[in-house]
Amino acid sequence: MINKVTVKRVLPTVLLAAILVLLIGLAFLPAVRGGNEPLATVQASADDEAMRLFRKCAEYSQTHSFRTRLNGNIKARVLGLPYNVKVSGGREVNGGEFCDITEGVSAAVKFGQKKSFAGGTYSVARGEYKDGTFVYGEAAPIDEGAYLERFGYPPTELVKYAVESSIVNAECRDENIYVYTLDAGAATEYYRREGRTVLGCEDCPTYTSVVLTLVTDGERAIKITAEEKFTAPKFGGIECKATFTEMFEYD
Repeated sequence: MINKVTVKRVLPTVLLAAILVLLIGLAFLPAVRGGNEPLATVQASADDEAMRLFRKCAEYSQTHSFRTRLNGNIKARVLGLPYNVKVSGGREVNGGEFCDITEGVSAAVKFGQKKSFAGGTYSVARGEYKDGTFVYGEAAPIDEGAYLERFGYPPTELVKYAVESSIVNAECRDENIYVYTLDAGAATEYYRREGRTVLGCEDCPTYTSVVLTLVTDGERAIKITAEEKFTAPKFGGIECKATFTEMFEYD
């Protein structure tokens, strides 16, 4: 017979392990940089100049190699307790090839993930946090179909969202600063697959808000900030807010 005291001790341990898995999974959500859907008819509320600049920046990114630096933060409440993850990383994109790194540090967990495509092969590697930095082991190859199913589109385009097919509003906020409000469900149709994978869930996270702020020099994206709200399908639904900023450099 199982001792009742033993059961009482084991249950909190199991619950803590489940929460740590969730927190690690939440932190990997920004890692995907998916592709956009084909151009769609933009609603009347979208400013023509804002759309023209977004398309111009997107086209430039497809014809030039670029690098980004990613910084961000994810905020959530888990079992009533506040939880924050600081996220960093970046991308290197050269045509169809890429290297995409996402790293995060919190009081509870530290994680690193590197996804890449080079020489016709997709691969994924996990990082181990040592002496204040992440050290990556040997990358495991993954076929294209499995990559798309687990992570969504490869991160070779300007942003991870399907912007053109999900615009709700686009406006010029200031000189060379443009703000795009997206239909969260349509914008994250492929992007949310990574959340399902890393959380180990049957369902994807549910996004309720996505807003992008583009800073441009008139031809290229200089900085893009994404503000998200989503629910992670764990423990009855964990409400999360995230902000991610990518700084762009070009060859």
